[in-house]
Amino acid sequence: MKKIKTKHGIIFNPLTKIFKLFKKKPKIYNLNEEETHDQGIIISNHSAASGPLTLSIYYPTFFVPWGTYEMTEKYTVRWKYLYHVFYTQKLGYNKFKSFILATLFGVISKMLYNGMQLIPTYPNLNFKHTIKLSINHLKKGNSILVFPEDSNTGYHEKLIKYNNGFVYLSEKYFKETKIDLPIYPVYYHKVLGSMIIGKKVYINDLKDKGLNRTEIADYFKDITNELAHELFKLERKRPIFKEEKVFKLRLINKLKNISGNYIELSVNDFDFLNNKETYLTYQEIMKKVMTKKDEIINEFKGRLKIRYYRR
Repeated sequence: MKKIKTKHGIIFNPLTKIFKLFKKKPKIYNLNEEETHDQGIIISNHSAASGPLTLSIYYPTFFVPWGTYEMTEKYTVRWKYLYHVFYTQKLGYNKFKSFILATLFGVISKMLYNGMQLIPTYPNLNFKHTIKLSINHLKKGNSILVFPEDSNTGYHEKLIKYNNGFVYLSEKYFKETKIDLPIYPVYYHKVLGSMIIGKKVYINDLKDKGLNRTEIADYFKDITNELAHELFKLERKRPIFKEEKVFKLRLINKLKNISGNYIELSVNDFDFLNNKETYLTYQEIMKKVMTKKDEIINEFKGRLKIRYYRR
């Protein structure tokens, strides 16, 4: 077994310095009393491709992340996963863009993930290896980062489902050590350029209330969505926040990641919006980003719905 480290590898540090030249530090709201936090299990939304990289560079507490096992395999396996699953299926990129990104990121991903000590996650009985590696890291004092989001239908601003692997990890660690590690829920939003770290929660408190693993995962999914609402409230208080600009960028991001031939959208398909006074402003923005092939399919009594075709 590889030696467990309590800091990033030698190659990872210069890579992060390069990434920082292109990726601005997010505004971080920490609802815990301390600036950094105790060892624990961190769970976060994925925020498409931007979440894992942003957290790995700027999150205030050192962690070791979970990641799909394909990204720890040889180049051809990594490339196939990136091209067919991550970029094409989950992000909805076209074949050319997916090919270029898979080819380029496939080259540096091995060094990057080795530096992060990425823990491979498996969809089968090999998941016990994931748990074993995670417990070894936890016993060394490292925190573990998990992205529990079910991404079978892509990545969403408002989370739909959390898988319960992180709950199982917490249970196994408690069984071995009698330590109930805190869980820190996190929500990151690419367009806002900010993240919020929620107050720690303990799994055993939820189990004492009679919740099973699936119910606990769902509880944390709801907490994370509540954090998203709180993040938008906090951001709207900042002088630099522009409601129209943020909505337009959120819309454009949706249109970049159309998985089928088209997507039909109305204002009601967006969460975390401002009050109804801005409803008509949102609709006007939706019209302005239309191309010649897009079409309005419903405008009855102001209930605008537009069919946007794949870019």
